[in-house]
Amino acid sequence: MGEHELLDMLLTQLSLRAKEANHFETLFPVLQLIHQRLLVSTPDSGSPRLAGAMQRNMEKIMSKMRCSKLISFVQTNPSVDSFFMRQLEDGLNGSRPVINTATSLWL
Repeated sequence: MGEHELLDMLLTQLSLRAKEANHFETLFPVLQLIHQRLLVSTPDSGSPRLAGAMQRNMEKIMSKMRCSKLISFVQTNPSVDSFFMRQLEDGLNGSRPVINTATSLWL
């Protein structure tokens, strides 16, 4: 599974959790960072895509993970940029503000 597909699933999971917990304003910078990364990354043509049943199973597994476990899971994928993942993790932990150089894509 490539970076684009995995980040898309991560964005979906974090968005759902933010909506359920009514914490969109807290996770907004992190969600925006993932969204911006998806815009500049190309869909993974070289890596195999998950089949329908496998993708549903992966989404089900991811829905049961804690946020920290989700990030750890995504970090283990070799196609995901490690610098981007550190930025994302820092944004989730609140230890460092997420660097946002582009204009807002969510307004």
